[in-house]
Amino acid sequence: MKYLPRTLPVALVVVGTMIAVQKPTQPVAVHAQEQKLPEKQKFNATTPDGVRLAGDFYPSPKGRNGPVILLLHAVGRSATKEALSRKNFPPAFIQELQAKGYAVLTFDFRGYGESTQVEQKFWTNNPLGLPVNPLNPPASIDAKQFTNPRHFLSMGNDLIAAKEWLNLANNAGDCNAAALVIVACEETGMLALCWAYAEHMDPARRKDPLNPNSESQGRDIGALIFFSFRDTLNGVGIGTRLPAWLQKCPDLRDTPMANNVAAEDSIGRSAWQRVLNYIRPEAQKAKFEARGTGTNVIKSKLVGHRLLTGVANFKAEDWIDSYISKYLGGERRWRQQPQVGNVGEFNLRLLGF
Repeated sequence: MKYLPRTLPVALVVVGTMIAVQKPTQPVAVHAQEQKLPEKQKFNATTPDGVRLAGDFYPSPKGRNGPVILLLHAVGRSATKEALSRKNFPPAFIQELQAKGYAVLTFDFRGYGESTQVEQKFWTNNPLGLPVNPLNPPASIDAKQFTNPRHFLSMGNDLIAAKEWLNLANNAGDCNAAALVIVACEETGMLALCWAYAEHMDPARRKDPLNPNSESQGRDIGALIFFSFRDTLNGVGIGTRLPAWLQKCPDLRDTPMANNVAAEDSIGRSAWQRVLNYIRPEAQKAKFEARGTGTNVIKSKLVGHRLLTGVANFKAEDWIDSYISKYLGGERRWRQQPQVGNVGEFNLRLLGF
């Protein structure tokens, strides 16, 4: 896995003033088009199971003081009925986040967009049971081949590869990977929770893999922000597993989580309410809301990445900035990240699959 640091000088950015979480106002900020931002870089990484990922990285103008936003496009069944890839995210939206001081990484999940090429080792064991001639395996995969939750859960390997790449970007001074915020659309919200749980619980995902008592990679996840959350993967409900995971992993339960959902998106609202019921019993509702775990209802019919376009009359970039400024907790100062050579695969057994 390679990371090529930027060579352009870093421009300073003036970050917008604090805004209310539920009803953001227009911040006083320097917009992307009014300042020189670090140039976009290509993201290329190979997952532990041999998928070649493609994406884009926008370094923070604040260098190693810039939190990271990992921007995840929808997978599986999307209510938008559109082709899914990182291209769903408007460039202006990403650049506004960068202008506010964040580093942004977005990539195509396996089988989507430009992330379709696989190495030979992907087919060696073929644990997903995809139809293939073992004597002449194809060099590419397509998300249309994915039919069950295990296929989509294998995308946890994509997130592992992204985090390892960000660790290298962190060490090059282009971001702070210890201040990681996940922004996920639709069913990728459920995938992100699965991955976050494994990042906390998998002994192989420790800062020092040889020391099972060292800090978990999951401690770098500072917040999860969802747009039109779904507790399914390709339409199959797996959210009922969350209560057991949250009980075993209090760190995940205490991570600030918010769902931005359209008022007319009844599926997204009910799915997220189920998760809230798992996270915070009614008696603890106020405590968790004070930590940032809750719902932001938007007057719209739109879902997923469409809520990020501005068409919904909702400035998502301002809301995200306000939320992170208020709720990104814990010790988030920059620190050197481990550079692990051999990264293990995503542990589906931890999830009961």
